[in-house]
Amino acid sequence: KTKPFRLVKYFSLLSLIAVFIGILLLTVVNTHWARSMQFNKSEKYALLMVENLSYQILTQVLIPLQLKYKKIQLRQKEQYKRMDQIVRGTLHSFSVERLNIYDIGHTISYSFDEDMVGLNDVGGIGFFSALEKKTNSRLEQSGTFIENFFGFPRKTTIITFAPLLFTPQDKNLEPILLGVIEIAQDISEDYKTIFRFQIHLV
Repeated sequence: KTKPFRLVKYFSLLSLIAVFIGILLLTVVNTHWARSMQFNKSEKYALLMVENLSYQILTQVLIPLQLKYKKIQLRQKEQYKRMDQIVRGTLHSFSVERLNIYDIGHTISYSFDEDMVGLNDVGGIGFFSALEKKTNSRLEQSGTFIENFFGFPRKTTIITFAPLLFTPQDKNLEPILLGVIEIAQDISEDYKTIFRFQIHLV
């Protein structure tokens, strides 16, 4: 008489486990989808910044400095100060953690961190892809093993490399590559919000 009861308990337990695993799988899929959407959104956000910054650098820095000094040398204090003023003024309302501008020779000519100026060959694959006029982004995540394993790293940064282009008014002419812009955005809170939302669903 007790065997049917034990069998019911056994199948009930299996059903609960199956439902729990199903919920976990669904949560993982939803989290991946939400993070993919957030990544694409952040990348588009970075591209808007690059477009705006490229225009401001060209019209407010490069052309005026070329006319005034006949040669652009950002190592000169006055020229660097002008670049810094325009860049920071353009990005002051954006959440930018790091910004480097490379010349086409892979040397950092401007950076939020002045100690980075003059460094060579630090852009990696992202730089060379942008040098071919291809925008690209990647994620950098840091945290403990447990945090990374369960998908809620302590810090998440999206790093975007994009070409710095001058587009001639003549549409028959190709855009001219002036350099490469590297922008790093801290999107940790966005990812943590996604994680908290998924926890509530579970």
